[in-house]
Amino acid sequence: MRFVRDYLMGGFLMLLVFAIPFLASAQEPLQVPDDAWIPLAKELLDAMVNGAWWQAAAAALALIGFGLRRFGPSLWPPLGTVPGVIITSFVLAFGGGLLNALAAGTGLDWPTIWTALKIGGSAAGGWGALELIWNWMKNKMPSGGMVK
Repeated sequence: MRFVRDYLMGGFLMLLVFAIPFLASAQEPLQVPDDAWIPLAKELLDAMVNGAWWQAAAAALALIGFGLRRFGPSLWPPLGTVPGVIITSFVLAFGGGLLNALAAGTGLDWPTIWTALKIGGSAAGGWGALELIWNWMKNKMPSGGMVK
């Protein structure tokens, strides 16, 4: 057991050493082209025509995610804020985790829901997401986050 723990810690440290500087060197976020929804819509239509309803649900969820990320802030401005992006990512990943589990034939029980919650938390950014929300809330407070 100790070997596994040390192995995981070594892998995590390697990730910190090599992946984090790579991510920090990114200049600007990836821009989504205007026609990026076409393959998702085609996948959804093909799945519906062929009767693959789980595949159609997954494609619809991906299409909803694309639409919310691309057009959500213009329709409802809170979707463009830090908490809006994080909550949207969490909800869509949680739904995707549940859809994948149900498509695999498992029942809807507490271990499945817990796993989907972990998937949603990971997709939203985990503890980093909580820190981003905390900093966002602190910057919105008139006293700079200090309680008087």
